[in-house]
Amino acid sequence: MDDLNRQAGDDQIGVITLMRLMWKWKIVILAGILVCALVAFVISISIPHVYEMDMLVENVQIGTNKVGEKVYLGDLQNIGKQISAGAFSQDILGNLREQYKEALPKRIPFRVSLENNNQFAKIAYEAVDVEMGKEILSQLFKRMHETALVRVAHWKKEIDVGLFLSLFLSVFLEYVYKKDEKRRSVV
Repeated sequence: MDDLNRQAGDDQIGVITLMRLMWKWKIVILAGILVCALVAFVISISIPHVYEMDMLVENVQIGTNKVGEKVYLGDLQNIGKQISAGAFSQDILGNLREQYKEALPKRIPFRVSLENNNQFAKIAYEAVDVEMGKEILSQLFKRMHETALVRVAHWKKEIDVGLFLSLFLSVFLEYVYKKDEKRRSVV
């Protein structure tokens, strides 16, 4: 029985024994730590820094429909799909080609996520060069703004035509009503 207890007690290593062992191999342990730190440093320097830039675009309410639902300038879901598919990319790359020459990517991978019930679109882009990334997002914003202005002009034209027809109809009906009134007063 004593042999069994002694064997169970021999499995333990004392803290002092462990410290002596570490002190004996301190050079090897220190060298291992330094090699790992050096490898981590070289890897971190060799990997390019990637910066994520994003912009938040709000859908603009332009009125309400007959049912009382809000009507927005554009459908952010469709606009987001167009941006993700690269609808504006070639135009942006063409405009920036002179300025950035070879640093410009072949393709612009925008990421679009809709937030707050499609009220906002977060458009993100990752770039190695911060200034180039800001310029790419700025160019995208300009393209989106131009597209929105075209939509606004189209809807304004439709509204103007609708108002003109409404005004014309009301004047015509008033004329007919007055003419009918005169006819009745004569009879």
